[in-house]
Amino acid sequence: MAHGHSTSCLVGKLVTELDVNYNADKYYQIFKNHEEVSRAIPHIYRSIKVLEGHGKTSGCIKEWCYIHEGKTLILKESTTYNDETRMICHSVVGGDIANDYKMFNATLLVKGNFSSQVVAIAHPPQPTLIHHSSLCRLAHKSHVSLSKLAEKSHLSFGKREHKHHFSLKPILHNLAGCDCDTRRQEFSPPVPTYVAPSFHGNTVMWIIDYEKMNKDTPVPVSYLAFFHRIILDLNSHFCAYG
Repeated sequence: MAHGHSTSCLVGKLVTELDVNYNADKYYQIFKNHEEVSRAIPHIYRSIKVLEGHGKTSGCIKEWCYIHEGKTLILKESTTYNDETRMICHSVVGGDIANDYKMFNATLLVKGNFSSQVVAIAHPPQPTLIHHSSLCRLAHKSHVSLSKLAEKSHLSFGKREHKHHFSLKPILHNLAGCDCDTRRQEFSPPVPTYVAPSFHGNTVMWIIDYEKMNKDTPVPVSYLAFFHRIILDLNSHFCAYG
């Protein structure tokens, strides 16, 4: 969802907001720990460098090399972090975009129930190859051992009282009477059922506050589409790689 609001012909605000299929906190963390951004979406961001300060604390100055409308551009901005509200404000202080806008702030805001969302995926066990011949040898070995036991028990009972006469042969015959071939079969243990956690209510929002250089400067709708694409592509990245 995207919409805009303008208070004058030069000053305005644009907003795009999307529900996401992954824990929205990941979107905040990847921009705070900015080194991963260009690796996650290299077709949008080519590189990020910290020019002043520490890249993970407010007041730092960073330089972003990015692709916009087929052009490679440079943006210099001052970053402000708010871990409590999970908001990051990028205030432009130089670069290509400063040629068209006196003020350009791009704010990332994420919303969700972060405390209870822990993803633990159960990996299914690997299938095991079992030889029929191995099972048959085991059955045959058990047959021999149990036969001796049955024979000994039969003799012992027979000496004391004939009515206790019994035989284990039918049971042993069923145990060891399988076809002893060398066929291999694949046995897969049951896979634990994994229920993905619900991320209903997890949203990612980009807010653009701008002031145009003059009345001929276009409203930065193309940058709204730019940030909208970032949400979509990071959503695909997190769903695929976590």
